Amino acid sequence: MPKLSSNNDQKKINLFIDKLWNVLTLLEDRGETIGFFEELLTPTEIRMLAKRLMVASMLTKKSKYSEIQQEVKVTKQTIANISNKLNFKESQIVKILLRLEKVEKEKGSGSISSYTGAQVAKVIRHNKKTG
Repeated sequence: MPKLSSNNDQKKINLFIDKLWNVLTLLEDRGETIGFFEELLTPTEIRMLAKRLMVASMLTKKSKYSEIQQEVKVTKQTIANISNKLNFKESQIVKILLRLEKVEKEKGSGSISSYTGAQVAKVIRHNKKTG
C-alpha cells in the first residue's frame, strides 16, 4: 500500500484510524461492503488485502510457504509477516476465518457471496449455539 506522508500529526492519524474502525462496523451487507471498498481503495489495494487474507487462510490450514508462494504469488517475507501476526494468542484473523469456514460449510458451496449480511449473521449465531 502507498506510504503515508511523514509529516502527519499522529493524533490526527489516530483519529482517522478510529473513524475507519467505526465506519467498518457500520457496513450492513456484502453489497455495501464491496461498494465501500471499491470507492475507498484502488483495485491493487483490494487485491493486496485479498491476497493477505488468502495467505492467512492457507497458514491456518498448515500450508507450506512454498505452496502459498505458488498459489498466491507473494514473497516469503509477506508470508512470514502474516504468520507472525497469526501466532499471537486470540488472533482476530483466525477467529474470523473460522467463522467464515463455518458459514461456508453451512452454505455448502464454499462461497457465501449470495448471502446477505443478516443471513451470514444468522448462520454464525446458529453455529455459536450448536458448536
